Amino acid sequence: MKKILKKINNIDINNVNLYLFSKHKYSNDFEVFSTIFNNNQIKEDMKNILKEQIINHIDDENHEIYEYNPIFKDNQIVQRINCDEIEYLNKFINEINLNCGIYNENKLKKDHELWLIAIVIDDGIDKIISFQKIRSKILLKNKTYLLTFGNKIKKFKEPLLQLKETMDCICFLEKNKEWKDQNMYIFNSYYFEMIFGFEKKFKREIISMLENLKNNNEYDMNLLNTNQLYEKVKTNKNHLKKLYVILKNNNFNYLNEENIHKIEEKSRIKFNRPNGKIELKTNEDVRKLLNFLNDDYLEGILSEKTFITSNKRDV
Repeated sequence: MKKILKKINNIDINNVNLYLFSKHKYSNDFEVFSTIFNNNQIKEDMKNILKEQIINHIDDENHEIYEYNPIFKDNQIVQRINCDEIEYLNKFINEINLNCGIYNENKLKKDHELWLIAIVIDDGIDKIISFQKIRSKILLKNKTYLLTFGNKIKKFKEPLLQLKETMDCICFLEKNKEWKDQNMYIFNSYYFEMIFGFEKKFKREIISMLENLKNNNEYDMNLLNTNQLYEKVKTNKNHLKKLYVILKNNNFNYLNEENIHKIEEKSRIKFNRPNGKIELKTNEDVRKLLNFLNDDYLEGILSEKTFITSNKRDV
């Protein structure tokens, strides 16, 4: 992060630009527009948004960066993910690199609306691309647009946006690094996942991993119907993310008779097993199973009481 901050501090203001993404309401079809500012103070404000956001993180005494975990719910921390794990990022960057048209409301395709902001810092060597999901749009009757930075309001004739004071994620692309070694830093995981379509990624990879699980000799197919499990979680985003993490961590190895009895004995939780196989009739059945597989049932060292938590950090 300090390397990003140094790059921002030294950047020429002419190398700071704002791009707008419009998106179809019911599909992934999108278009990218560039913008023109006659007032460099607006660019300076955009630069300062990134600068202050990173400084605030570095100044935090607990400023450690964690690897991306979909079920981690603490937005006070920053998470990191490799760029090659972000399906649509390359397409976004390629569209930005093309000769984008200048934004004009009349250029929006039918059923498209402004969806995403990207602040791009490019000195010809490295790139910093930060994204923010647009929260609100306000159009004044006199057709004057406003861009809001904290308490500052700048008038100009291009896009009308309210830009929050922190970006949802910041990507640092270093010229001499391979794509798999480039990183995205996540400040708001909810909007990050929304921007890059992670729900589809979760579903696609879960289906594949569950199929592979059936060929795993260490997994007892008689304990759980994995097809039933997927049908139960696919419409619940939180359950979907937790199952994704469980499969990524190979936690289905926990699913055996010994561990089931251990959890039932220590936590007083009973699984729905009328015929030996875990049945998932209710949302509560699913929740208990996912907590079990994610090792969320913990015992207090001093109190010896059983607790449930998914926000676990190594000590």
